[in-house]
Amino acid sequence: MKITDLPTISSKDNSRLKRVRAVRDGRDSDAIFVEGVRLASELVRSPVKASAVFVSDESFEKNRELISDLATHSAPEIHIVSSKIFDSIADTESSQ
Repeated sequence: MKITDLPTISSKDNSRLKRVRAVRDGRDSDAIFVEGVRLASELVRSPVKASAVFVSDESFEKNRELISDLATHSAPEIHIVSSKIFDSIADTESSQ
C-alpha cells in the first residue's frame, strides 16, 4: 500500500472530518471514536469493524503495516489527513 493510493484530506472543513469531530465530542452517538496505535491494533484483532480510519501523512510510513492490516480486516475506508490539520480531529496530544 502506498500513500499515493489513498485519498488525502487537506481541508479542516471536510465533511468527513466534521463527522469525526462530532463523534469524538459525543454529538454523534451513531459511532465511537478510537484513537492511537494501541487501540487501532486491538481493533484489527477484534470482531468490531471500523467505518473509516484517518491517519496523518507523517505517521503513515511508521505505521504502514498496521494501516494495511486495518484496510484488510477492519476498515473499508482509509484516509490520509495532512499533518497540519490532523490535530483538529486528535483527542490527545500524543496518542499511543
